[in-house]
Amino acid sequence: MYFLLFYIFFVNIFLINGNIQKIDVKGRILCQGKPLQFLNVKLKEEDFFFDDILDENFTSEDGNFELSGEDDEIFNIQPYIQFTYTCCEYFENCQHDTKVLFPPKNLNLSSTLKVLHDFGNIDFHKPLQIIN
Repeated sequence: MYFLLFYIFFVNIFLINGNIQKIDVKGRILCQGKPLQFLNVKLKEEDFFFDDILDENFTSEDGNFELSGEDDEIFNIQPYIQFTYTCCEYFENCQHDTKVLFPPKNLNLSSTLKVLHDFGNIDFHKPLQIIN
């Protein structure tokens, strides 16, 4: 009996249709005011078990990036960008770190609109601002 209820519950969960939610992000990544060229940037979506990679690209010669993605979810998607960078300050120790920046939680994600979030200039010489 319990097996049957368990089976029906999980089959219904997988049959529920979600909404396709779309997001575009763009920005520019800098180190001490100079663009970080050809840096691999990923647009990801946070999930319970494994995060989805929605898009992946490299920054341009000017440090600019544009990514676009969509995901079919029942609830609102939680997108973020992830990249690994090296930013050296003169001849001191270099930073080599992965940064994950979330767009603000008040984005209106729907299947009819494509949301654009502009991160602007992300400069690692300046103190990072918490984005949320």
